[in-house]
Amino acid sequence: MTAKMITVDPVTDATLTSSTLPEDDHAAWAGGTTYSAAAKVIKAHRIWESVQAGNTGNDPETDDGTWWTNLGATNRWQVFDGIIQTQASRAESATWVVTPTTTTSSVSLFNVTGASVQITVTDPVEGLVYDETFELVDNTAVLDAYTYFFSPIISRDTLCVTSLPPYANAAISVTVNNAGSNAAVGQIAFGQPEIYGATIDQIPLSMDDYTRLNTDEFGRTTPVVRGYARTATPTIAVDTFRVTYLERRLADQRGIPCVWAFDTQDADNELAYLGFYKSFNFLYQYAGKTFLDLEIRSLV
Repeated sequence: MTAKMITVDPVTDATLTSSTLPEDDHAAWAGGTTYSAAAKVIKAHRIWESVQAGNTGNDPETDDGTWWTNLGATNRWQVFDGIIQTQASRAESATWVVTPTTTTSSVSLFNVTGASVQITVTDPVEGLVYDETFELVDNTAVLDAYTYFFSPIISRDTLCVTSLPPYANAAISVTVNNAGSNAAVGQIAFGQPEIYGATIDQIPLSMDDYTRLNTDEFGRTTPVVRGYARTATPTIAVDTFRVTYLERRLADQRGIPCVWAFDTQDADNELAYLGFYKSFNFLYQYAGKTFLDLEIRSLV
């Protein structure tokens, strides 16, 4: 069972080839238009709200907050904004096609709402070289005949695929399908996986919940539900001769979100996180192996 770090390739105007989600949330900002208070516009793939009337010629990107408030990414670009718990959505299905400038053999999706995900890779010379559909139905709650017929249908919300053929300049298409409802996804990350070592049998998992509990003077508690971050503290067995290299690679990734994927006895990449490592420690050496302790925190 392997532990992988997948550096995330940024998606830009140059690499996002197409999408079935139109960027029509609001009209594009125009310098000669006068905007009233609460008017919304699009600029640089983000939605901006005017904070006062008589707003003319004030560029949202360079404004200091006097005229505009940044409300976040447009529906099409939400999957690349670094926020997992806000979803881009479209009825029935949603597709993004990206043509990375570097070799890419991994696609990861987080906070997915859908029945299946189809991933294709199309090379400009050889044509279609990869086409796989991944069902998201989670059957782990089915324990017997009763739960098979009466348990609610549950879907996985995370998918990490690290087996794409590593073609350079190939178009990678990701489609989330959800017939009869909205297809939605929080983040999509493309990158090239790097194997660190072997995961041991136990990986402590936890969650940091940012929900706030407000209690009044009579002891009545009202929750204000907020986001949460998934955390994991795996121990990884690595070859001792790679310790210096891995230490340098981890140092290079400080403060930079990437995908951490861990195999389990149930499936490859069963545990996947888009986020940061908070700390790492190399432990004792034994028979040519060194143990690496990681503390990982996902994006919210």
